[in-house]
Amino acid sequence: MFAYNVTALSALASIALLLTGYLSSKNKSYNELTDPCIFFGSFILAVAVNLLFGMQVTLLVVGIPSVIIASYYWKYSTKTLLEEAIYDVAKEFVFLGVLISCLYSFSQELRILFNFFAQAPSVFLLLTAMLSCINVFIYSQYAFKPWHERLYKLFYFSAGISVILIFNVESLFVALTLLMGIVKYSPIVQRKISRSLLVPFSNQYFIPLLIIALIRFFVVQPYQVPTGSLEPTIMPGDFLLVNQYAYGLRLPITQTEIIPIGTPQRGDIVVFQNPKGEEKLVKRVVGMPGDHIVYKNKQLIINGTPVTQTVNTTAKHSQQTIQLTEFLPGKTHEIQISPTYSNDLTDIVIPVNHYFMMGDNRDNSGDSRIFGPVSRDYLIGKAFYIWMNWSPFTGEIDQSRIGKSL
Repeated sequence: MFAYNVTALSALASIALLLTGYLSSKNKSYNELTDPCIFFGSFILAVAVNLLFGMQVTLLVVGIPSVIIASYYWKYSTKTLLEEAIYDVAKEFVFLGVLISCLYSFSQELRILFNFFAQAPSVFLLLTAMLSCINVFIYSQYAFKPWHERLYKLFYFSAGISVILIFNVESLFVALTLLMGIVKYSPIVQRKISRSLLVPFSNQYFIPLLIIALIRFFVVQPYQVPTGSLEPTIMPGDFLLVNQYAYGLRLPITQTEIIPIGTPQRGDIVVFQNPKGEEKLVKRVVGMPGDHIVYKNKQLIINGTPVTQTVNTTAKHSQQTIQLTEFLPGKTHEIQISPTYSNDLTDIVIPVNHYFMMGDNRDNSGDSRIFGPVSRDYLIGKAFYIWMNWSPFTGEIDQSRIGKSL
């Protein structure tokens, strides 16, 4: 029922955005609202249709009419405002459909390709530098040749991957947003690179990208769970929504806290930076600053008091796994243990401003038992909602996982 309420609200929000985009196009003083409203309206409507009917039906029912509409209006140089709005919506759906289809069909290949680049970053960076030199030469000699634009596109693509290889995706996001803002609002830059693809791209997509960036870095961000360390609560392939401001507003990239807002509570599911590595992790907070935590014989003991556990009689058990209900102080949740795994022992007092993190899949989780308590400085946000599940094993979307609160 909850998922259908979210779907209905998404559909209403998309209609409101599309209508706002159409009305703003009629008023020149609000004209800059047109592109972001149409972009987000199309995107949210596609998500709502996908929630109701699944990806394949969405691509078939929405994609084919969008291709036909976009093809029909493409040949007309002059259109009415309504025709222009319909054409823009159709274009966005075609763009989103192609993008999602490519990710859905070639996600494994793209991951292999990027891993190949990551293993030899110096070679790829050298190729990017050579391509930039070639672009400079061609621009000075053959600026009006149609194939020059293709080289430009290839350079932008390789430069983006280069930034990811050197820094990370967040750095690319910030750099791209800043660059597009400079191009959009600097007449001098627009004149200097008037024939560059960056000019029309920045004029059309800077505001949507800025809105996405502000939401992504300060309000909410998505996170895909790659492993089963939080089973049975969270499954591999779940896409989580993470509250970015729950534990304070932070600057992008550096994660420096600028406005303290709240602190983690026991039982929260938290996304944080691995203190011993590059990747982000998601675990549950079981230990607060100052707590004495003991984990012995698959039993969690907090400040000398064992946490109550009962066997979940409604869950499926096997010789390898047993599901238990654990009654953390202030939070009741499910955990999973493996009787055949050897028992480990953890005995630690949590330092100030640190938290002890554990996975619900107790015998298959790399957590604070390995890398120690996590400093508040490494926290990213609180996971609160599952909005999608895309299984890494089957490539299928599990509709039953959509709409679950955490």
